Amino acid sequence: MWKRPISMPPGCAYPIEGLVILTSKRHIKSFDELTAEERKDYINLLSKIGKAQREALGERVCVLYLQ
Repeated sequence: MWKRPISMPPGCAYPIEGLVILTSKRHIKSFDELTAEERKDYINLLSKIGKAQREALGERVCVLYLQ
C-alpha cells in the first residue's frame, strides 16, 4: 500500500533534517478509507520511521502533516 519513504536531498524545497514524505500508492481522502490491514501497516511503518529518525537524530519533535 505504501510507497518507499524517501529522504529529501540537501537543497530541496523543504530542507528539514530527517524529513520523510510518506505517500500511499492509491489516492485516499481520509484515513477512514483504509482497510484495517492498511491502517496497521501505516502505523507500523510510521513507527519504524520514527525509531530510525530518533536513532539517527536524537530526540526531536515529530510533526505529522496530513494534506
